Amino acid sequence: MRRVILAAAVLSLGAVLGPGQSAATAAAAGGSAALEGAATTTAGSAAGAVTTGASGEGQAPAGQEADGPARQAAWFAGRLRADPVHVSDQIPFAHPRSAASRFAAQAARTGVPTYVLVVPFHTALDARELLDAVHRELDRRGLYVLVDGTSGDEVEAVAHGVSVPAADAARAAEWEMPSDATALDVFTRFVDIVGLSGAKAAARASEAEERRLVDEKRSEPFYTTREARSVNSGVAGALAGGVPLLVLAVGCTVCRRHRGHGRRAFVGYGVPLVCAIGAAVLVHAGAVAFAQGEKAVPSARPTAHDLQLRADRVAEGLRRGPVYQDPESPAALDGSDLTAVRERLSGLEVPARLVVLPALAKEDESGGDEDLFLQRLHKSLGEDGLYILAGGDGFDGYEVTVANWGVKLAAKELDDYGDWIRYGPEDSDEEPALGRRITALARHVEGVPQGPPGHPEDAGRVDEPADTSLAPIDSGAYRPAAGGAAGLVLAGWGALAARRRIREGGRLTASLPWVPAARAAPEAGGRDAPSRPRRRWLRRAAGRELEELSAAFDAAGGRLDKAARGHVWACLDAAVLLLDRQGDGRIDADADTGDLAAALALVRAGRAALGVSGRHTVRHRLCSVNPLHGTHETAKRAAGCAACRTAAAGSARARGLLLPGADGSPVPYRESPGPLGRAATSEVRHLIHHVRERFHVSDVSG
Repeated sequence: MRRVILAAAVLSLGAVLGPGQSAATAAAAGGSAALEGAATTTAGSAAGAVTTGASGEGQAPAGQEADGPARQAAWFAGRLRADPVHVSDQIPFAHPRSAASRFAAQAARTGVPTYVLVVPFHTALDARELLDAVHRELDRRGLYVLVDGTSGDEVEAVAHGVSVPAADAARAAEWEMPSDATALDVFTRFVDIVGLSGAKAAARASEAEERRLVDEKRSEPFYTTREARSVNSGVAGALAGGVPLLVLAVGCTVCRRHRGHGRRAFVGYGVPLVCAIGAAVLVHAGAVAFAQGEKAVPSARPTAHDLQLRADRVAEGLRRGPVYQDPESPAALDGSDLTAVRERLSGLEVPARLVVLPALAKEDESGGDEDLFLQRLHKSLGEDGLYILAGGDGFDGYEVTVANWGVKLAAKELDDYGDWIRYGPEDSDEEPALGRRITALARHVEGVPQGPPGHPEDAGRVDEPADTSLAPIDSGAYRPAAGGAAGLVLAGWGALAARRRIREGGRLTASLPWVPAARAAPEAGGRDAPSRPRRRWLRRAAGRELEELSAAFDAAGGRLDKAARGHVWACLDAAVLLLDRQGDGRIDADADTGDLAAALALVRAGRAALGVSGRHTVRHRLCSVNPLHGTHETAKRAAGCAACRTAAAGSARARGLLLPGADGSPVPYRESPGPLGRAATSEVRHLIHHVRERFHVSDVSG
C-alpha cells in the first residue's frame, strides 16, 4: 500500500511540474528512481524499441526494427534522460566520453534546460529533424543542440518551450569560428551568443556569414601547431641574434665619427653596447611573451575505458542476436531486409555475426582500421565465429569485411567473395542493397570448403595521437637562427667596413660634395685632433680632408690672391708627396704614422689659409701643442692655437701630440723622426720645405 501511495504521489508531482522542468530539475529527477523509471518505461513503450543491457547501452534485436529518425530519437532520448549531455563513444580521439563534463559546464551557462548531443558527422542527414524527434521522445522543454564532434564544423540547435535565439546563435557560431576550432570551441561560442538578444544574435550571424562568404575572410586560428612554433622559434632567434648586433654596429659607426678621447670615448662606445644588451633582452622577453599567448592544439587523451566503450556496446548487442546496427546512425537494414538477414545468418552451420556501423575514422578507437575494430570486438565478446563488418562511408555506401576466428573454413576461398559483396554496386545511383549483399555472402560461406581454424593476423593497435604540446620558444630553430642572423650582420658590417676602407684609400681627386671656402676658419682648433691618433684614423682623416681641400681650392678660384693661392697649393703638393709617393692617386699602403700626421697637419694648414689673404698667410705656424689642431699667427707670440690657449687659461691642460718613436713606443711629436719632429714649432712653410727636400722636389711656390 505504501508503494502505491508513493507512486501516486510521484505521478501527481509529475503532472504538476509537467514536461517543462528545468535541466537542473530534470537532473534531480533523474536521481529519483521512481520518476526516472516511469519516464524510461513510457519512452520505451512509445518507441517500442529500446531496452538496456548490462552495460546500459546494449540494444535488443527487436529494437532495431523501428524505422527512420524514430529509431535514433528513442536511443538518444534514453541517453539524455540519464544525462542531459551525451558524447558519442565513437569519437574518443576527438572528444572522449570522459570529457563530457566540459560540454556540461558550458551547457550550464545557457540559463535554460539544455540537452546536448556530441556525435559524429554522419549521425544525422537532417539534424533539425532528429532534434525534433528527440524532443518528442523526451517530451521536455529546453534547448536541444547537436554538435559535430569530429570537426566541429556544424552545430544545430532548436528551442522548445524556451525563448533563446537558437538558430541564429548556431549559425553565428559556425561562421565565426576558425578552421582549427574543436567541437567544444564551437559549442562554447554558441553558448556565448545564445545569451544575447534575438536581434543581436541575428545581426551577428548575418555579419559572420557575409564576412565568410562575401569577403572570404576567416577568423585567425585558435591554436599553434608544432610546425608553426618551429617557424616562430626561428624568427625569434633571428631577431634575437641580429637586432642587438645591428644596434651595436650602427651605434659604433655613429660613435666613431663623433667620439672624443679618454673617458669621453669610453662613454661614447658604452652607449651602443648598453643599447645592444637592452635590445637583446627586449627581443627575448618579447618572444617569450608572444609564445605565452599561443595555445597548443588540443590533444584528446582518452582513457582505456573510453576506447572500450563502443566494442562493449556492440558485443552486448551481439549477445542478444546475430545482427547489430549502430543505434546512433541511420538504419541500413529495416523491416523485411533486417528480418531476412537475421534469419539467413542464423541458419548457417557456422556462427556468424553482422555489425553495421557508420564510417570508421581516425577519431574512433580503431583509427579507421576495420581489422583492428573486429579484433577488439572479438576480444570483448570472447566468442569464436565469423565476424562480418559492414562499415559505412558516412553516406550510403558500405564496405563488407569478414574476419574468421576459430571457424574451420578455407581462408583463401572464404576471402574470395567478390567485389559486389565487398564494395557494393559500381553504379552510384543503384540501390546499395546491403541486405541482398549479406544474403549473397551467406550463400558464399555455405559453399566454402573446410580448412584449418581461422586466426587473423594481429592487427596491432591504434596509433596514439601525435604530441601537440609546444616546445619553448627558445628551443629548436632558435639558436641556429640566432647564429645565422648574427653571422649575416657581422658579415654585412665587415663588408661595409671593407668598402669604407677601399673608398678611403681611393683616388685622391675623387669628387666630393663642394665645401665653401667660407667654412674655413683662420684657426682650425675645433677639428677632431686626438693626442695619440691611430694609424687608421690618420689615414681616413687625411684622405677625406685632402679631397675636401682640393675641392674647396678649385672652388675658390680667383678669390685668392697670389700669396694665399701659392701657399694652399704648396700645402696640397706636400701632403700628396707624403701620401702618394707611387703617384697612383691612392694613399700608399705603407705610409707610416708620422707621414700621415704631417700630411694631415699640412692639409689643415692649407684649409685655414683659404680664408685669409695676404703674404703674411705663409708666416702662420702650426699649433705647437698638437700640430693637428691647425695654425695660428706668429704675431700673437703665444704657444699653441686658440683652443690650446683657452685650455691653458683655465683649469684644463692641453695634451701634446704623441707619435711612434724609433722603437715604436709613443714619444712627443717633437722627438719623432718624421717631418713634424724636424719642423716642430716652425712655420708651415718650413714643414713644406722639409717634405720637398726629403723627396728631392724643387722648392718653388705655386
